[in-house]
Amino acid sequence: MFLSAGLLETTAADLHGSSAAQVAWPHALAIDDPVLAAVIGGLGDSALAGAEPVYAETAAAYLLAHLLTRHGSLPAPWPVRGEDVRVRRAISFINDNHHLPLPLNDIAAAANLSPFDFLRVFKLATGQTPHRFLNRPEVLVKIITCGVCRVAVISRSNRRETAAREMGAERFVATDDSDPAEALRAWDGGADLILNASPSTSAAAATLTGLAPDGTLVLCGYGSEPLSLPTESMALNRLHVMANPSGSPHDTRDTLAFSTAHGILPEFTPIGLRDANAVLDAMAKGDSGKRSVITFD
Repeated sequence: MFLSAGLLETTAADLHGSSAAQVAWPHALAIDDPVLAAVIGGLGDSALAGAEPVYAETAAAYLLAHLLTRHGSLPAPWPVRGEDVRVRRAISFINDNHHLPLPLNDIAAAANLSPFDFLRVFKLATGQTPHRFLNRPEVLVKIITCGVCRVAVISRSNRRETAAREMGAERFVATDDSDPAEALRAWDGGADLILNASPSTSAAAATLTGLAPDGTLVLCGYGSEPLSLPTESMALNRLHVMANPSGSPHDTRDTLAFSTAHGILPEFTPIGLRDANAVLDAMAKGDSGKRSVITFD
């Protein structure tokens, strides 16, 4: 069996990167290797059957990878990590197109992988699925700060309006004073995306008809009551509803890392244990103000 030096060097570079020059291999190898036996036997049968040359070329690349891994001077290559060029291409594609719908097939195509292989490679390299990567807080911030989106904040009262506008909200809607759906429709025809963080399903439902055509309501917060949908309005305007769980340990780590990177500090009121019931009553009435944290002296 003869394997060209050029193909050998190319395969070594693919396996070991910049360390390929350190790989040493014998010019001849006599060993009982069942993998070699199976591949060479299959090649012989294929040659007799008139297989195309590309079959032998592909087999040669596989044999070289096997030989260098099992019998070369360097250990097996490291698992795919974040520096993998395929993952870099996928992340670049996501960052360049985060304001558009990004089906898994499109991201996988950018990495020149099948969707199945892409999921495996991406998870190994980044420690998370493409879906979770797309829903990182920093991606949402990019969408807002790059000017692709205009932001409206909906709250029960106008007590938080000043803070919301300081953070970049263009419009503030207090549901105590106006219907949120009507207010959103009056805002250039409605919202393209409504992210409901309130622990109330009815609050989310009240905003649904404030979506623009092809708009989406995302439920991150919800209550125990069922969600009632206006079928006619949804059909005529092609509206979408989806839900996304939050609050997992992974979400908490991401939030803390994001807050640390951007200098975001929590706003809270320290209280004693004896004040907890009063704070809970105030929360039920919507008068609790800042988040309260029980401290122990």
